[in-house]
Amino acid sequence: MNTSIQHALDKDDVLSASLLVAQQFDADMPLSFYLSMMKQWETLFRSRINFRSSTHQQVLQLNKLFFTELGFAGQPRNLLASNYALMDQVMLYRNGCAVCLCMLYCHLARAMGLDATGVSFPGHYLVRVRLSDRQYQFMDALSGKTLSWPELEQLYHQIAGDDKEESMPAGFVMPASNRDMLIRQLQNLKGAFINQDQFQQALTVSDLLVMLSPDDPYERRGRGWLLQQLNCHGGAYADYRYYIRQCPQDPAAHLLKLQLRSHSLKSVVLH
Repeated sequence: MNTSIQHALDKDDVLSASLLVAQQFDADMPLSFYLSMMKQWETLFRSRINFRSSTHQQVLQLNKLFFTELGFAGQPRNLLASNYALMDQVMLYRNGCAVCLCMLYCHLARAMGLDATGVSFPGHYLVRVRLSDRQYQFMDALSGKTLSWPELEQLYHQIAGDDKEESMPAGFVMPASNRDMLIRQLQNLKGAFINQDQFQQALTVSDLLVMLSPDDPYERRGRGWLLQQLNCHGGAYADYRYYIRQCPQDPAAHLLKLQLRSHSLKSVVLH
């Protein structure tokens, strides 16, 4: 199954990759059902959008269909449950975390011929739609609210706490890759499972994160912590040692090194 997720990403199909992630937790989940649901929405949208209108008008029509008629939404203060980061649940109940809603919106927008991408903005994902060669429209993926450039800068400074006299770095509004979007979804899902004390499920997600970023020492450290919670100390030691080798100057690595020397993982709280 892991290779299927990677294969979907290689084909630039992050929606299928996301659904395959959900299938890891429900082997009976019918992938074809959700792909057919998406095709039905594409057909509906094509019948309702006026493709002779301006790109801006098409985006307004798409927003009405997605956020009002289909009723997709997200509540940023109520997203610490795993069902908000499992794509099958998001599609069924039309409520999810920002990155999942962003994936769905961009998939439908691109099916309508629009140039839509996700943006890994501080706080949560935004949607970016190209209106012309030099003009973009940015929207909150949770609500569809359009954000002007001054509003983006204000939001950035509120979250980042930077000097408001400095301009927002342009990199914060650049498109995110499908791989980056899937990683963000998995990180949300892992955090939700940990919050629910479902460590075995969180470990499944962590294995996927390590598959996507095999050289990331922090993903290895996170998996080590989960293995420790499940009393898989051999695997935890291996992941912790990898992290220590890659990040020897990190204060957390020094703490771990001392604990590994004493052969005690009881007090390790890093994740």
